[in-house]
Amino acid sequence: MTEKLFHVGVKALIQDSQSRLLLALRDTSNHSTPTAPYWDLIGGRIEEGETSLDALRREIQEEIGVSYEAEPIFITATISNHQTKIASGEKVGIAIMVYRLTLPGGAEIKPATDFTTYEWVDKVDAAERLQHKYPADFISALLVS
Repeated sequence: MTEKLFHVGVKALIQDSQSRLLLALRDTSNHSTPTAPYWDLIGGRIEEGETSLDALRREIQEEIGVSYEAEPIFITATISNHQTKIASGEKVGIAIMVYRLTLPGGAEIKPATDFTTYEWVDKVDAAERLQHKYPADFISALLVS
């Protein structure tokens, strides 16, 4: 049996005052494997030497231009439906740690080049849009959270 390798990432389940979630449409035009654009949460992989919270704060800053210093709430860990290529060309899985948070009041979202658009959506809409990347157990947990 082949051992399955994983990269570890963090994602932010960002809510507004109306309990809507922030989703971003991923720009896939520069992916090495042709991939249709897909909706995602803000976040990315943990880099060597980072804690999960350091990585989460860095990704929030990079992807929406907001400094986030509060303590997010850990929600769950899940395995993405997507895989990523590593330097050898081999595909590896992506284990994701998901945190819930609310942006500071008056925070202005500044789009990053990784995304083509952002939208605030209700949980049902988010669940539908995210099922391409996230497994059914995560989608179910999202709907009841």
